[in-house]
Amino acid sequence: MLSFKKCILLSIIILLLLFTPVISAQSNVTLEYDLVVYSGQPAGVTAAISAARNGLSTLLILKRDNPGGLMTYGGLNYLDLNFDNNGKILNKGLFAEWYKRIGENQSFTYQKATDVFNQMINESGVIVIKSANLERVCVEDNQIKRILIKDKIGNYFQIKADYFIDAEQNGQLAFKAGAEIFTFGSDLNLKDRFMAMTLILNIDGINIENLKKDIAANKYGPSYLKNSHAYGFKEIGKIYEPYHNNLKLRGLNIIFNENSNGYHHGSINALLIFNHNPLSKKEREAAYQLAVDESKYVLEFLKERLNGFERAKLKKPAQELYIRESRHLVAKRMIKVEDLLANKIFANTITLASYPLDYQASEMDYQGFVLFNPKVYGIPFDSLLSVNIHNLMVVSRSTGMSSLAHASGRVIPTRMNSGAAAGKAAALADKNGISLKELNQNQKLIHEIQEYMEIDLEKYKDNKPLLKKDKTYPYLKELFNLGLIIGGYKNDFGLNTTITEYEFGQLLIKGMHRRNSPIFYEWVPGSLETLTTLNKLDKTNAYKLLLAASSHQVLKINEDRYLEYLIDVNLIPNDFEKMVEDNRILNRKEAYYLIGYFLKQNKLPDKLKKLRGNYNE
Repeated sequence: MLSFKKCILLSIIILLLLFTPVISAQSNVTLEYDLVVYSGQPAGVTAAISAARNGLSTLLILKRDNPGGLMTYGGLNYLDLNFDNNGKILNKGLFAEWYKRIGENQSFTYQKATDVFNQMINESGVIVIKSANLERVCVEDNQIKRILIKDKIGNYFQIKADYFIDAEQNGQLAFKAGAEIFTFGSDLNLKDRFMAMTLILNIDGINIENLKKDIAANKYGPSYLKNSHAYGFKEIGKIYEPYHNNLKLRGLNIIFNENSNGYHHGSINALLIFNHNPLSKKEREAAYQLAVDESKYVLEFLKERLNGFERAKLKKPAQELYIRESRHLVAKRMIKVEDLLANKIFANTITLASYPLDYQASEMDYQGFVLFNPKVYGIPFDSLLSVNIHNLMVVSRSTGMSSLAHASGRVIPTRMNSGAAAGKAAALADKNGISLKELNQNQKLIHEIQEYMEIDLEKYKDNKPLLKKDKTYPYLKELFNLGLIIGGYKNDFGLNTTITEYEFGQLLIKGMHRRNSPIFYEWVPGSLETLTTLNKLDKTNAYKLLLAASSHQVLKINEDRYLEYLIDVNLIPNDFEKMVEDNRILNRKEAYYLIGYFLKQNKLPDKLKKLRGNYNE
């Protein structure tokens, strides 16, 4: 709501902009609002609309001329939806409204998305500054007091507000404000690991009827055509030999539209770019140009190999790269993999999610993986809140999630409704004269947000964890947090299957590295690799490898004393001998129990505790 503190200039501007909520002004203008939303990404649009509808004077700052971000300029015109246990879309509220306006289609044209966003912005009375860059952020007493932005014609705007929402995909406002963040996979001690970027290609002249022949024949592996979406073709990515280094074609994901004389336009999400830092402007630009040049070779390959592409022609690709991962906020509550494993519904849930933990490839030589597929879990309000900047909410994919949980929580519908909830939260905090932290502790007001978001938590209170909670659970859970147990879309963890000595050794190496274990000495990996074979793991060899991982000279220790040594240094569960009395082949659950227990005997370093939100370990 407007307050007396608004300057006279703002009042004049609003009157002048009665019929168009876009600011154009001379240099060095000072403006003041209740709420500022930075970035026109989908989550930013819903945040601004929500706040304005709930009575706040709201400014939306666009980095481009139009809203939509990844959907429009990044070319991502297909929605990864969250479904409930009955196969219905989970996300209601503002996302559902926008989804209905675009025709309730999982795929859409860039123009349609832009038009609907603009319509909803105009209807809500949100003030907009277009094509602006964030220059400076002023922070006092752990609060953002004002920001300085510059538009494309050189105008500077100094903007004050009570609340700020960062919807920029790389968390740029949070970063410049000094909010605590981590980059890439640093919470797993993998500071250089991040998902590949993608350039989405636009190709005209595709004959779908001809393409159907190869789809029906599964010519390049299992392939499908559903409505206007063709996907699969996994083998085609293995056949394609890129012209440039650091590029790879994966299985095709094609969205069709604009039928003309039997031929369609297709947006293809398949060209991956590796080893270019998405937080470096120079490296992003180099990656983009590399992919643009590669696209002509991709087209020729498709014309030769795939029916329906005989007359295909390249059009202008997406204007920006699809960046999947960069910064992660250190939030008051970090959403962890174990929360998704437990299908946890927090009391302060402000939106729901269920998308698989789909971690895309991060290296040329390895495919991505689906860690597992949760049923339904909640996004808690305090996962949007910075630990050190108190009037800031982060609603983009850079919000407070672990780097692996983010593989699920990053999808657009989840982020759009996180934005809508943040807009409502700012209005409630303003109306009640309380801080965002105090709002988070007020269950009555949290319930108002839940009602606004059309969430009925009672429907999901009986959801069970994907893994049975027994004495092994705390230790298996840790391996999930570290990304060491993979279940795929079907949650097949193979706990009753066998494991090889080599696999066991590799899990120890990866686990110790990802926890930055103080006993992970430089000789440990070599020692474990020397001692392991491809034979199935039995109890005696498991004990031997645990001793080797803790730098014992196992070749000088008799087998019958392995257990004694392990007990002496507390590296084995007390009940394991009762669980496995004979020297037999272990199943994965037993092996995982040993590894998890072993890893947790060394405390997690304080830095990783903070990044992971594991303050109690």
